[in-house]
Amino acid sequence: MSDEPPQVPDVDELKAELARRVQVPQSSLTFLEPLPPELLRNICETFDNSGTKDGNMLERLEAYARSVARRNHLTLEPPSLPSKEHRSQSAIERRVQSFMADLDMGDDALELLQCLNPTLQAEVIEQFDIQGTRDGNVKSRFMSFVRGIWLRDLQVSREVGDFLKDFPMDLQVDVMKNFDSSGSKDGNVSARLQSFATRRWRNAKSGRAPKKRDATLENFVWQWELDSWALEVLQALPNEVQQEVLTGFDASSTRDGNIGGRFLGYVRGKWSRYLELEEDVIFRIKRLPQEGQVMCLTQFDPTSTRDGNVSGRMRGFLWKIDSQLADAAKHDKSYGYDRSYRGDYQARFKKT
Repeated sequence: MSDEPPQVPDVDELKAELARRVQVPQSSLTFLEPLPPELLRNICETFDNSGTKDGNMLERLEAYARSVARRNHLTLEPPSLPSKEHRSQSAIERRVQSFMADLDMGDDALELLQCLNPTLQAEVIEQFDIQGTRDGNVKSRFMSFVRGIWLRDLQVSREVGDFLKDFPMDLQVDVMKNFDSSGSKDGNVSARLQSFATRRWRNAKSGRAPKKRDATLENFVWQWELDSWALEVLQALPNEVQQEVLTGFDASSTRDGNIGGRFLGYVRGKWSRYLELEEDVIFRIKRLPQEGQVMCLTQFDPTSTRDGNVSGRMRGFLWKIDSQLADAAKHDKSYGYDRSYRGDYQARFKKT
């Protein structure tokens, strides 16, 4: 037996070998510098560039090296993109196509990844590690991974994230592909997402296709210069109430210019009478700030009331709205939620 110590691999030689294999200058491999020599040698020996369909072996090497590093509790940051060409939309699209072709999970997974913005697409490609899938269900793990990144980017509350996780996977995908957060002018993306997801769930539950863009409703919103939440309210209304609002609302005599407030009051009145809500419930809804009233109009589902006591069910629903608004107020004082009213509000509930 030899008593000589094991030979330590030469880092420069390893990098030079990798550079030759991926056909790039050795200077392009600076992202490998945090790796110890043994791990670098492992990457050099195990990296397989034969499956690179778009010819961009450097990007494939980066993804593989990051995967190996994570398994060894190391990180390679920031991502190494050697030129603006590789940051372009077309370059990312090629990377997405190649990445998904390698995973072979079907068109729905590809469409989900493509609906993300380019920055998030690149993050998924660089961070998703197929080796971490213990039960063999790679597609389910991938979908959950994408959902986590998407929710984090929107900065929604944990409660709304958990709410979405309880949906069937196909419905989660539908929500992620179609939700538009850009219309959230009040900054409450969490409430907007929950409202949108609730509507998609109801449509799926009733066997109806998700609502397409309705030019009539959009023209109405445009005509009266309403904000995007007004369109959500209109879409959520029962057909009978929706038609009443479209034909009966008139803000031409609004003196203070608060057309949104006038619209909300008008819709709330029509909707409350349609549901035959009791006066105390109507009063409590009216006392809520605007975002709370919008949540009632878009999220409350009276069809699941088995005993016919819609007002009773609404009272329970208002507890949830109250809790969400209080949580939002802790993070953003701009919501204008009257915290002093909350105690009186809850006390009244205990008496009913």
